[in-house]
Amino acid sequence: MAAQPSRPYELLIRTHERLTFGQALATEETYQRCRRAYQEIAQP
Repeated sequence: MAAQPSRPYELLIRTHERLTFGQALATEETYQRCRRAYQEIAQP
């Protein structure tokens, strides 16, 4: 099941906002979700 094209981008942007401007902490789970989103974007 493929994600909608904008979904990985949204996840990365929202995560960046929470980590940079909010009180969120970078966890292993956060890292893995962002890594999977990036892989979806990078697929040809």
